Amino acid sequence: QVIVAMLNAQFAAPLAVGAHLLNVRCSIGLALYPHDATAPEALLDLADRAMYASKRDKSRRRESNADPH
Repeated sequence: QVIVAMLNAQFAAPLAVGAHLLNVRCSIGLALYPHDATAPEALLDLADRAMYASKRDKSRRRESNADPH
């Protein structure tokens, strides 16, 4: 959780590209060896699932915070 929070914090500020400021978002999936799995394929699968769960959660938060007007 700490690692994910640190990475998300790095993407919180707008990114300057030339004269433009870009708001970058990311979805992070984390799986830890050997706690979550020991096989590389299993770790990748778990991290992938966690990433898509993160994407769904962020989408739901944006929808619930949207202005209905």
